[in-house]
Amino acid sequence: MCFRTKNNKTFKQLEDRFKARFLTPKWYTPDIFNAFTFPVTPVIANDRNDAIQGFSWGLIPPWALP
Repeated sequence: MCFRTKNNKTFKQLEDRFKARFLTPKWYTPDIFNAFTFPVTPVIANDRNDAIQGFSWGLIPPWALP
């Protein structure tokens, strides 16, 4: 089973497209990633829709939830 993700846009292209700004653009690099390495992914959260933040992707199994 393989799972890959691709971010092929520059941080400037993402900022222009989504009308949001990276809080810290230094961590972002366009590339193709193996998602099981839990890369930091650009996300626009509901509580801060003017900012692009880095979130680590991962699945939380149901038995780990409180």
